Amino acid sequence: MEITKQLRVAAYALCVRDGRILLSRWVGPGGNNKRWTLPGGGIDHGEDPYEAVIREVDEETGYAIEVRRLLGVHTIRRTFERGPDAEVDFHGLRIIYEAEVVGGELRFEVGGSSDRAEWFDLADVAGLRHSDQVDVALELARTSPPDGRGEVALPSDERLTREGPAARTGPPPGS
Repeated sequence: MEITKQLRVAAYALCVRDGRILLSRWVGPGGNNKRWTLPGGGIDHGEDPYEAVIREVDEETGYAIEVRRLLGVHTIRRTFERGPDAEVDFHGLRIIYEAEVVGGELRFEVGGSSDRAEWFDLADVAGLRHSDQVDVALELARTSPPDGRGEVALPSDERLTREGPAARTGPPPGS
């Protein structure tokens, strides 16, 4: 079996205003694995994470943000199948910032990895189909751990296969 290693470094923004959180809906490969996640995404080669999060939030939501502080870093590692004889060992490094919307107008990304952006009541987040990074970011904001490490109640190496409800053919949602 061929195993491919994949590293993805991304920056995300936790934007909370008046008890509401800004989320974007990640579409996923083929558009059939939609779930809500923090606005943000992959850092381009040579790009600073701080600049990347500002760019990504604008691309996905139409909003201009001001970064308030670094909340922390969350690392995930998952293995998933990519064909009958291929596997991907995925390592995601998520840099999570707290940010404030300071301008722009809500709009949806066209031709990107998300198809909607919306504000949700914080109390409603648990009922949404959402990425674990939303929970991690809220926990980081609540606890401000000195080491900046985000934890979530998932195994660090979650095996994903084509069988069953957790089947995926690409990186984990909102990675």
